[in-house]
Amino acid sequence: MYNEQLEKLIEMALMDGELTEKEKQILFKKAEGMGVDLDEFEMVLEAKLFEKQKSMEQEKPKTKEAVFQEDLLSKRRIYSHPILIFHNQIRQHSFCIKNPSLCSS
Repeated sequence: MYNEQLEKLIEMALMDGELTEKEKQILFKKAEGMGVDLDEFEMVLEAKLFEKQKSMEQEKPKTKEAVFQEDLLSKRRIYSHPILIFHNQIRQHSFCIKNPSLCSS
């Protein structure tokens, strides 16, 4: 969108997903010197920062708790499948027929 030098400065400033006041000042000074509309530049810069933070969030390693929650949800989906529920009911019924003293009903 802008010239290669300004784009490279933007990329370097946003590399860590943060935009310090000093980085912002440098970018605005460079953009102003190139005749770029500063309101437009600010809007583009904020959008690029948002995109960078979003991509970093997606790349972030999952915590043990998050992995556990995903695993639990996955198991709930598997064990709540209608065919498996039916299969388990048949197994339980078969067990009760073979061992009536161990079943309550």
